[in-house]
Amino acid sequence: MPVMMRQQAPWIFSPGFYQQHPDRVTELIAAAQGSTQPAAAFAAQMAALTRHDCASRIGAVTAPTLVLAADDDIIIRPELSRGCSSHSVPASAPGSSFRVATPPSGRTRRRGTGP
Repeated sequence: MPVMMRQQAPWIFSPGFYQQHPDRVTELIAAAQGSTQPAAAFAAQMAALTRHDCASRIGAVTAPTLVLAADDDIIIRPELSRGCSSHSVPASAPGSSFRVATPPSGRTRRRGTGP
């Protein structure tokens, strides 16, 4: 697991988060390296992330929907979310919109925690 975490870190944390919070990145990587999650479970989690595709079901959404993307997300780039929003959701859900956000501290911010 330790090697996997060091290799995955550049894909988990945004470049801005790396620059603004280098000590926090080090702390989070160290904590993840101590994880008891089996490597196979982590690999399955990554496979689910990269293989999940619900594009064929998006047209079934009828409620107004906000498609939100982070401008510095390197895993799900804003243009991918914009394509989803412009092709399927607004047609089936009037009042839907797309926004790109600039997070103050990258992908790792959790509810109740500061920058």
